Amino acid sequence: MSFAGYRIESQGIRKSYMVLPRSDREASEMSWQLEDNVAVWNHPNWTTRVDLRTAPSLTLASQSTQKSLTVSLSPRDATCEMGEGDFMPVGDSYVRQGDLIAHFPEKSPFHFGFEAYFCALPSAPDQQILELWLSVQTSKLESNPQLRLRLQTTGEGVKATESQSGPSADLSSGLYLFQDKTLGIMIHPLDQSDSMLERDEAGDWTLVTFGRFMEKGVIRRMRLRIVACNGTISDSQWLAWMQSFADSPLPLTA
Repeated sequence: MSFAGYRIESQGIRKSYMVLPRSDREASEMSWQLEDNVAVWNHPNWTTRVDLRTAPSLTLASQSTQKSLTVSLSPRDATCEMGEGDFMPVGDSYVRQGDLIAHFPEKSPFHFGFEAYFCALPSAPDQQILELWLSVQTSKLESNPQLRLRLQTTGEGVKATESQSGPSADLSSGLYLFQDKTLGIMIHPLDQSDSMLERDEAGDWTLVTFGRFMEKGVIRRMRLRIVACNGTISDSQWLAWMQSFADSPLPLTA
C-alpha cells in the first residue's frame, strides 16, 4: 500500500542513544543467516530479510503486528532511459564481521557497479535498527550512476509535512518518517546533498541517491539508517538518533 512520508521539526535535541562499538556488535549472538543469496536476521520482535536474487530488496517485518517496511533498490543511469526490468545481478554475497555484504559488478546496460553493506545495530526489543552503506564506482570515462530506493509499507499513511526552521534543521532535513512515526530512514548529514525523496502519481515514495557525473577511478559512498518500531517514537527520540548517527565514526570496512 502506498504511504506518505514527512520530515519533522527540529526541537529538543538530546543525546539519549549510543551505538555500540563494533567489538560489542560482533559479540552479539544474533547474526545474518545467508543461503542462496537470501539473508535473514532474526531480532526478538522483528525479522529482517534481504533478497539479492534479482533487484535487491530489504524487508523489516514485525513478528507481533502486521507492520513492515520494504526497501527495493534499483540501479539507473541518471542520463539514460532504461527498461523497468533491467537489473544488475549480484556477483558475490557473504557475511563478514557481522555485516552482510553484496557486490554488484558493472554490467551492460549499466555503466557502473555498486556495493551494499547491511549492518544490524543493537536496539530495544520492540525496535530494529539497520545501517545501510552504499557505494558506486565505474570503469568508464564518464557515468551518471543512480541508485533508487523504492519504499513500501503496510497500513495507512499520514499527510506529508516539511520541516521548518529551527536550531537543528540540518538534522531533520535528512530524516524521513512514515506510518505515524513508527518507521524512519535517516540520511547521514555528509550524504544529504546526494539524495532526494520523490513521490510518483500513484503515491509511492522513492529515495533517489547519487546521480551526479562520475568518472573512472572515483568511488562515491553514502550511509543510511533504517529504524522500525512497534510503537510511535517521539520527535525528540528521532532527533537524538539522528544526532548519534551524525556523530558516529566512518565505517572502516566500507
